[in-house]
Amino acid sequence: MTVAVASPVTKYADAVRDGRIVAGKWVRLATERHLSDLATGAVRGLRFDEEAADHAIQFFGFLHHSKGEWAGRVFKLGSWQEFVVGSLFGWQREYGRCPQCSSWLPLDPATLVIDCRACFAPDDEEDQIPAEKGWFRRFRTSFVSTGRKSGKSTLAAGIGLLLAFFDEAPGAEVYASATKRDQAKIIWGEAQRMVKSSPELRGEIQVLVGNLSSGNSKFMPLGADEGITGDGPNVHGNLVDELHAHKTRAMWDVLITAMGSRRQPLTFIVTTAGSDRTSICWEQHEYGEQVVSGVVDDDSYFVYIAAIDEEDDWRDPACWPKANPNLGVSVKLDYLTTQRDQAVSSPAKQNTFQRLHGGRWTQQVDRWIDIDLWDSQHGCVDVD
Repeated sequence: MTVAVASPVTKYADAVRDGRIVAGKWVRLATERHLSDLATGAVRGLRFDEEAADHAIQFFGFLHHSKGEWAGRVFKLGSWQEFVVGSLFGWQREYGRCPQCSSWLPLDPATLVIDCRACFAPDDEEDQIPAEKGWFRRFRTSFVSTGRKSGKSTLAAGIGLLLAFFDEAPGAEVYASATKRDQAKIIWGEAQRMVKSSPELRGEIQVLVGNLSSGNSKFMPLGADEGITGDGPNVHGNLVDELHAHKTRAMWDVLITAMGSRRQPLTFIVTTAGSDRTSICWEQHEYGEQVVSGVVDDDSYFVYIAAIDEEDDWRDPACWPKANPNLGVSVKLDYLTTQRDQAVSSPAKQNTFQRLHGGRWTQQVDRWIDIDLWDSQHGCVDVD
């Protein structure tokens, strides 16, 4: 008798649902969405391909860490990372369905509707949509927000390599983008080191100055400080590092609109929480909350927001795994405890701790007076 083994994606979702993994509200909703779509997604033209999900997860076994205590070791995805990777590459939409509204669209490119956010108008010969129906990736945008040092940039580097060179996308252009080129090179540099340390990848990918290349496909860093324009890019993958640091939406708009001719492009956002509620990051964060809450229907948008809950006491270590899914691996408990203790005694550091290690958006970066201490001093003052 053969017993079916659940995908790591579904295993993680089950563990969160059953309380075996400590998770905050938004991660719980993200996993509930996965389980619900397994049951009901077919009517919207969706399916979960376990083989495709497992293939993407197993790809990371060819990669190695390059820094710190894990340097030289094989990149073994944590369960939360398996959920992210497996969801992105396992969930598929049936060609002909609009990934935004799940309605059927004409298969003839000459008669495609143009009032939908999803663009099905390929202009490159190597990426023309075939005449027959098929299955393509469901998710076009992924918003991943966790506490600091959760391995987000390393995860993004691996996804970038997978998109650029192993995604059956001829002439793929993948960019690691950030406000500054030096920041963009964090993800790209990690990918470069992964290639150099992998015998399998070294034989497939050329390491050039500022570029990884194989055939007509390339993976490059791109900073907003380089003066980008809307001309030229034909983006298959856009890896956005620390979106909260983007002061304007200029780069975002350029790269998003450069994806129109691709069948299954992916914008992969990794960020910590921020403090500017007029920013593109807050816009995407709020949108992600609306998607997993069911307020907005968008089958093309993946959300993983790891944060402590509103009612949680940020000083309590019991809630820290909610914002730090890599706690005990790349994030050490004693480090967070030290940071917490400093924040308790220094109100100026409290917002920083809650934002960077609690996943909470704050109204400002610093806080100068503890509100509980302020309230405790309420009373009459004798001016004499």
